[in-house]
Amino acid sequence: MVVDGEPMTVGALVRLLVRSDRWFTHDWLDRGAKRSVPFITPFGVDDLVLERLADGARAVGAPSVLVCRLNGDDEGLPQMLEVDANLTPRAIRPGNRILLTTPELDGALLVTDEGYSLIAGTPEFLAAAVPWGVDRARNRFGSEAGRLREVFPGLPGVAARLEATRPVIASPGDVDPCSVLAGQIRLMEAFASGEVAAPDFARRWLAARRARPREELLGEDFERLLLEVFYLLDDYVIDPELRESGDPTDDDLLKGVQGILQRLRLLGER
Repeated sequence: MVVDGEPMTVGALVRLLVRSDRWFTHDWLDRGAKRSVPFITPFGVDDLVLERLADGARAVGAPSVLVCRLNGDDEGLPQMLEVDANLTPRAIRPGNRILLTTPELDGALLVTDEGYSLIAGTPEFLAAAVPWGVDRARNRFGSEAGRLREVFPGLPGVAARLEATRPVIASPGDVDPCSVLAGQIRLMEAFASGEVAAPDFARRWLAARRARPREELLGEDFERLLLEVFYLLDDYVIDPELRESGDPTDDDLLKGVQGILQRLRLLGER
C-alpha cells in the first residue's frame, strides 16, 4: 500500500483498518459497502481461514496480501505474501494477533487471540471468500460460539454483534409457500404419498435444490434433514438398469424420505 509515493508502515495500515485489536474500523468498512464475517479460530491463523482470504483476494485481482503483526514494529513495513505461493500459517506465525489485507484494501482478515477471526471486504471480495453467504456464515458462527463459550467466553458477544440480517427458517411452517424450498417439501410429500415416482422425484428434487437461492438461511436441524434427503439421492441410481447389488431401491428411497418428513413435521412442534 503506497500513499503519496511512500509505502505505508505497519502502524499506519493497522490504524486505518483496525480498532481495539479485535474489530475493523467503521471508516474502512463504510468504504465500498464492506461487511464482516466471523470465523472460529481457536488456534489462531489456520489453513481454512487463509483459504477464505485467498479466494477473496483472487476475486479482486490481488496476487499478494500484506501481513501486519499487531504486536510488532509499528514503523516497519508489512510482510508481503503471494496468494498462490506462500500464504500459509507457517509463513505468518508466530503470533495470533495479525492483520492481513489486499494491497488495495478491498478485503482483509483480522486474526485475534480470543478464538475468532474476522474476514471483511467488498461484495465482490466476500462473494468469493464466503460463497455460502454472509448470513449463513454468521449463523454458523453463532451456533459454534455457544458451544465454545466456556473456553472463549467472548465468542457469544461477537456473535451478538454480527447477527444474520435475514430471518432463520427453522421449520417447514416458516417457509414462504411460493419459494423453491416450499416446492421441495411439497415434492417430498407427493413422493411419500405415492403421487410421484422415485426417478421423477429424484430428478426434480435435485433440480430444485440447485435452484434455491444461496442466501436462504435455514436452521441447523432443518438444513441437516434436507441434507439427509440429498445423501439418500446421492446413493440412489435413477436408472434401474444401472443399479448394482446393494444399491438403494425405489422402496428404500421412499422409506427414507417418509422418515425424514416425519422429523420435519416435528420441527414445527418445538
